[in-house]
Parts: sequence; structure tokens; C-alpha cells
Amino acid sequence: MSVGQILSAEFRGYGYGKRELWLHSVTTALATQRFCEVLQDSNRAMHDPSLGFIAGVMHDIGKAGLNTDLGQDPQAVSSEMGKAKGTWLKLEKSLCGIDHAALGAILVKRWKLPKEIIDAIRHHHNPKASHQMAAIVHVADYASRFISATGGLANFRVKLKPEALEFSGLRVDDIERVILNILNDQETLNLYTAN
Repeated sequence: MSVGQILSAEFRGYGYGKRELWLHSVTTALATQRFCEVLQDSNRAMHDPSLGFIAGVMHDIGKAGLNTDLGQDPQAVSSEMGKAKGTWLKLEKSLCGIDHAALGAILVKRWKLPKEIIDAIRHHHNPKASHQMAAIVHVADYASRFISATGGLANFRVKLKPEALEFSGLRVDDIERVILNILNDQETLNLYTAN
């Protein structure tokens, strides 16, 4: 089974319909890859864009492991989300004992992916706890919401952490340019997300 097949399922506990999490993951992957290219081209960082793509496409893989628990009663999750004062990660941890970022890191470590990808997945919601790639994925995760309108309960809680912008080495104009670039390149997005 491929990552695309796994992430194309309906994620009821997260409020994603069929293929919506896959679309979000691919959009995040393309943004991460292009941010790495922008940073390379301007000599601000030297991250391998292909590793950036993998980190972006896999950043929410842990949701696949938690979806079964959360998906049993999506109304209850939605209600808890409405009451929660903390973050989505805290809600996952309280309901499942682990959050999707931690579980995702465990999964990709078992698959023997590079440490840079493991750390980026683990810390994409807390980028200062890791290295620059985690911050790049964090910014791409945020930017993806402007590129593809997918559902998902967590989308309402995603905020760009100001320190991630600085830590990533990206500037606002870089983000705007990449968002517009991907919006204008629907052919590539469709290539990855076609049935």
C-alpha cells in the first residue's frame, strides 16, 4: 500500500473527506520542495528539495494511525475541538495518548527515512525544537491552506508561528511567490492527485 493510498482515505476523525488529506499533503510537499529551491537559489540554505518534498508529503502520516480512534465519533471530536483551549496536538494526545507528529516520526523512523525527514515530521508544529527543515515544512503546511481548499477540523486552528518564518530563512515574498507558482501550476498538482 502506498502513502498516496493511505492518505486518500476518508479521515472522519479529522473532518477530511476522501482524498482531501492527500491533496493537502501533496500541496504541502510541493510548497516545501519549492521553498527549498528558493532558499538554495538565493544561497540562504542548502536543503535537498527532494527531501523537502518527502517531508512535506509525509508530515501528517501520523493521522493515519490516529484516525481510527478519532473517527469513531467525529461529532464528539468536533465538540471537543470547540471546547479545547489548547492545540489540536493536545487534543490528539488527550484522546489518543500521542499526537500525529510524534506518531508520524515513529512510523517514518521504522521505514528508515533520513533523520532530517523524521525530525521535520516530528517538529512541524514546533519548528524551533528542531532544524530548519521543520520550519520550512511548518510554513508550507500553513501556505497549503491558501493553495487547496480541503476540509479538516484542524485547518481552523493552524497558525503560522512567527519564529518559523525567521528560522526557515523564508521571507513573506518567497511564500507569496511559491503560493502563486503552485496555483498557476495546476497541471503538476493534478498529476499527483488524479485518481
